[in-house]
Amino acid sequence: MNILFFVHTPFQLFVSQQIIYQEKYENVTFLLGTIGENHAFYDAFHLMLKGTHIKHVVYKMNGLAQWASLSRKRLLFDMYGTYVRERKIRNILNKEKIDMIYMGDMNNLSCKFGALLYARLGFKIGFYEEGISHYYWAQYSDKYPFVNLLLAKLTDYFFYKPIWHFSFGKYMFNKAQLPFCDLPMNKRYSILPKYNDSFDIQLHLRAVENKELEGYIMADISGYDKSCNVTLFLSEPLFKNGIGDEEICLDVIENYLKLDVETDLFLLKYHPREKEVMKKKIEELFIRYGKEYRILSSSVTLPIELYLLYLSPKNMVLFLTSTFLYIKYLSPQTRVKMLVHDYVLQCSKRGYDVSPLKRTMEELGLQILEA
Repeated sequence: MNILFFVHTPFQLFVSQQIIYQEKYENVTFLLGTIGENHAFYDAFHLMLKGTHIKHVVYKMNGLAQWASLSRKRLLFDMYGTYVRERKIRNILNKEKIDMIYMGDMNNLSCKFGALLYARLGFKIGFYEEGISHYYWAQYSDKYPFVNLLLAKLTDYFFYKPIWHFSFGKYMFNKAQLPFCDLPMNKRYSILPKYNDSFDIQLHLRAVENKELEGYIMADISGYDKSCNVTLFLSEPLFKNGIGDEEICLDVIENYLKLDVETDLFLLKYHPREKEVMKKKIEELFIRYGKEYRILSSSVTLPIELYLLYLSPKNMVLFLTSTFLYIKYLSPQTRVKMLVHDYVLQCSKRGYDVSPLKRTMEELGLQILEA
């Protein structure tokens, strides 16, 4: 069977490789891309694939995460871009004689469109672990219902139906989101045992054979006293989702560092969306409070889950990254401290609407702490 993986983050490539090894796939094609302009992901893709023994073919498509996305402001431009990119994808499918297509985010509109389209064309469809959004159905706010309804009808009539012979404008613009249960799905791979449909398969994470990648990771985590108390600290710019701001994020980190008295060494791993200015401010806080730290994955943006296949820290501190979902499988003895609770309280005190963040936390089974 010839397989195509849509991959637009290093974590997705990590999960894709887990599926390949678990299923023993031999003929694999990767369509690698980015979220927006994050071209640094290509360095991670290169390192993660360079030393692997998987027989594979690679294609690239910048902005792959939004390959079929339409916006109000650039509607005609986006329609043309979607058509061109779909032609390129169709050429890949034909050239590589693909039988099955794997996509990541079940909440991503481009993935939903691709799943509906290619299932209609006879391809088998698989979805795989994306992170937090793999486990809850995201509903989008509809700020301009009349405009969106009009655009939905226009794009269906003049774009989707004439070219691909089915409606999708109602999902792209009207925000009547397609539930997971209505997506065409032959297989769905998850790290957590949440889903139990006939097509669901649980992934069992393991280190895949890649000497170059292993060498990079081991160089990152070696050279310190293994008997010391190590805390893995994961940053996350939650404010980029429209809730809170940079100042609140830094205040939450500072409050934690003030109270920490047991950590000998912090292993600091930045979120891929963290800006350089913010990284500098975070490091200034560590220096101010006399915390010894080392930065992981400083030159290549690798997923922290790769490190946790080789590393078992005593403590882990994070905001709301999906790693907290997997830690009991990767490092069961690690204690987890989640800063999202303090972040929600601080945002609420400063007048931000934290209800979307609370809903996400509730969907993930996290207790909401009130002030």
